[in-house]
Amino acid sequence: LTIVLDPIISSSTNQQLLDEKALKSLKQELLPMVTVLTPNVAELNALSSTEDEQQAIESLPCEWVLLTTTDTSKNKIEHRLYHHAQCVERFTYTKLPGDYHGSGCTLSSTISALLASGVDVNIACKRALDYTYQSLLSAKSIGKMQYHPNRQAPK
Repeated sequence: LTIVLDPIISSSTNQQLLDEKALKSLKQELLPMVTVLTPNVAELNALSSTEDEQQAIESLPCEWVLLTTTDTSKNKIEHRLYHHAQCVERFTYTKLPGDYHGSGCTLSSTISALLASGVDVNIACKRALDYTYQSLLSAKSIGKMQYHPNRQAPK
């Protein structure tokens, strides 16, 4: 069984979505079954209790970790793919203006679909990142809040 998990621990407004008991259960019971984990930096820190990226990655029982939204500069972001705690690939994109809701869900569900189709993990992550980025380039602003990925736009 292949499991892809986007570990949403808090909302974009920093409201905690998991209490300590649920977080402990996630770490002890669910993470050991996960094939690909797609945390952002804040989620990685919460799952590992350290802010040292390499130590945090090493503390996770997941075979693959795709660390998302790592700011590398004012204009770029970098996502890093780890296999058995070793960084095997870096994906750099131009930083987009605005706030987005649904990018993590888009990414993890796309990785899941590609893996179910028989695509290798590293290729699935690259394709899913490209698809997600394209959906954000044509994101829709609903109301006055965050932008939502346009999942029908990417080809």
